[in-house]
Amino acid sequence: MIISKQLALILEALDYCGWKHRLTPHHHQKSLHNQPGKKLMLDSNSTPSDVLIIGEGSLFDEGIAALLQRSTSLAVLHIVYSDEPALMKVVLRAEPDVILVCQSGSLNTKQIVDSISINPLMLGLCIFVVRLSSPIVDIYQQPIQDGGKTFHPPRNVLAWTTNDLINILSENI
Repeated sequence: MIISKQLALILEALDYCGWKHRLTPHHHQKSLHNQPGKKLMLDSNSTPSDVLIIGEGSLFDEGIAALLQRSTSLAVLHIVYSDEPALMKVVLRAEPDVILVCQSGSLNTKQIVDSISINPLMLGLCIFVVRLSSPIVDIYQQPIQDGGKTFHPPRNVLAWTTNDLINILSENI
């Protein structure tokens, strides 16, 4: 039941967005696909993005990227995760307001959140984790220090519709 609702969300997003072939000029997508062994670099002319989407190159994360491009005025940068060093290079260079991690398969979201959170330059950066298998969106904000250890407990909110997801992001940018 949950998967079918999430699939309906993706299909609604794709239908609403008309895929990326009908994007208007001010809603352009900057997409970076990194292959193992190759460097992931931003174009030197690129501007900082409001939302950095990290995914597996799936229909799910492409649909979320298209949804945000068509439904908001946010600048969206979508990358396919390959490894931690390449990810950190993009995060530091892009300086996003928020990061949205899309998990539709075996992407290790905890490792991604932890690697971004421990970087002192990323303090205060809001990280969202959305999953194809669940309507629950994890929101990671400030890490908590306790006994010399850093904990990053998420706040959980439900996103059943595309408007829910857009509203959650809008409240945290």
